Amino acid sequence: MINICYSLIIFQVGNAIPVNVIMFAPAMLLGVIGGLMGAMFTIMNLKINRTRRRILTKVKRPMLQKVLRFLEPPLIMVSLL
Repeated sequence: MINICYSLIIFQVGNAIPVNVIMFAPAMLLGVIGGLMGAMFTIMNLKINRTRRRILTKVKRPMLQKVLRFLEPPLIMVSLL
């Protein structure tokens, strides 16, 4: 049977900054970046939907409105390429 001795490695840490304080800065940075990206997504989503609604209300024929709504996803995909 192998006898394992746990006292061979001793880590001496003096007056160091607590780990909680060190991890606070990156967490705060990630929170700020995530908040800004979420705000940008919301603003862009509102602008896109307002523009979409404005364009679709100009079309008077119901069949053409349905065709435009059907063609929106493919047009978006083509425009992203």
